[in-house]
Formats: sequence, structure tokens, C-alpha cells
Amino acid sequence: MLPALNPQDFELTIEQKFTLFRYTEEIKEMPLYMLRQSFLELAGLLMIKDNLIRALIRESG
Repeated sequence: MLPALNPQDFELTIEQKFTLFRYTEEIKEMPLYMLRQSFLELAGLLMIKDNLIRALIRESG
């Protein structure tokens, strides 16, 4: 069974907000080809993360 989630679990921490701000400033200077490449890499990593979470849930149940 999964633990109960709180509304705060869906919010960014102060550190995460700061990191997101830094990324926002950083990408303003990036060429478009680098942004596309980074986006595709990030999308793949998020898919892997989803697969790992599913596997952990499957193994715990």
C-alpha cells in the first residue's frame, strides 16, 4: 500500500525553487540546438525514473 500524500508533497522546496530559477537564467543563453538536446535527454531520464518507480511499487506489493 502506498503512503498517504500531503498537499505539500506536490510543492517545490525553497532550494528547488532556487535551482529552477538558476536553470531559467541559464537557458536564456543556450542555443536552441542545446535546448532541444537537453530536453530530449531530460525526457528520457524522466521515463527511466517512472519505470523505476513502477518497478519499486510492483516489488513492494
